[in-house]
Amino acid sequence: CIKNDTIGNVNLIADNAETGKYKGNVIIKGQGNNASITGYFDVAGKKPSFNFTANIDKFNLASAGLFTKGELSDLSGYIDGNLHLSGTMDNPEITGKLHFKESGFTLDYLNTQYKIHDENIVFNTKNIAFDNFTISDSANNKAIVNGYIYTGYFSKYTFDLKVKTD
Repeated sequence: CIKNDTIGNVNLIADNAETGKYKGNVIIKGQGNNASITGYFDVAGKKPSFNFTANIDKFNLASAGLFTKGELSDLSGYIDGNLHLSGTMDNPEITGKLHFKESGFTLDYLNTQYKIHDENIVFNTKNIAFDNFTISDSANNKAIVNGYIYTGYFSKYTFDLKVKTD
């Protein structure tokens, strides 16, 4: 429990049975959450590497509220999906998909509520893809996003996005 908030029960199993290789398995259940992260961090080679898989059956976005204070508030709905994270700290790769289901949040800077009803974000080796990703504000004005955020190992970004609004 952090500041009287919880993400549910967190079960962490870790070992370093192999010298220089740290394996972990994290399971989060409760408070509307059901997710797991398994994998390893290997520091035995010349460049430390990692390989993790996140399986998200359901993650209640309200659970992330503690980590978004001052930026996002009133988080609601949930996400599900699978992500695979691998590579090195200099050259990370993320692949997979996150699905937003009846999600909502307030962007604190604008003090505006937004809704994402049933949308996906796809992570590929070198880009993040949006295909008719629709977000609406509290007056039901819609923005539809198509295109890519290209990234060189998640440190440099190039945007190729088209946004259509009502």
